[in-house]
Amino acid sequence: MRFPNPDFHVGHASFTPFSPGSDVEGELLQDRIILVGDIDAAAAELLIASLLLLERQNPTEEISLYVNSAGGPIDAALAIYDAMNLVSCPVATVCIGSARGGAALLVAGGATGRRAALPNSRFMLRAPRSEFEGTAAEAEGIAAEATRLHQAVSALLSKHTRLTPAEVDAMLSKSIYLGAADALAAGIVDKVIERPPRAWRGIIK
Repeated sequence: MRFPNPDFHVGHASFTPFSPGSDVEGELLQDRIILVGDIDAAAAELLIASLLLLERQNPTEEISLYVNSAGGPIDAALAIYDAMNLVSCPVATVCIGSARGGAALLVAGGATGRRAALPNSRFMLRAPRSEFEGTAAEAEGIAAEATRLHQAVSALLSKHTRLTPAEVDAMLSKSIYLGAADALAAGIVDKVIERPPRAWRGIIK
């Protein structure tokens, strides 16, 4: 994800029609749509900045996250999750393609009633991955932090879904895959969009 040009302003008054070579993601941002791909520290920083920018432009209008992500370090995903809950705008989430690991948490963490998946989307719940590095002497502390992160993710997924903590733990330990219908049954999303309208805007209202 890239920031739009310096003269970019959210709002239809400054909208520039698409042309070859233009910043597609910047133009989507004007419609309060953010694409979420694979997650790392740099991607999380840009995504959080975009959330804050859109909140500043309009603190009550919905922001939509379209997620197609293999996940990444859980630290980055949790930073995005916290920013989603920090901003005053309702944050809708849509899974297009796949949402694995921390990306599945982001979809589940969207505003209640505004979480959706397309019919062929896939979810994978797996144990959190982080980027801890250290010496053998630090291994005990690293292991303890990994356990803490596992418990934190398990608690958040249980909070946002119909799954019990025990069910979440079992899924995380086995790297379970879920289709869209299974994700709906588990409460990860609120609806499966069988026939999207022409305009992406507002599809989960």
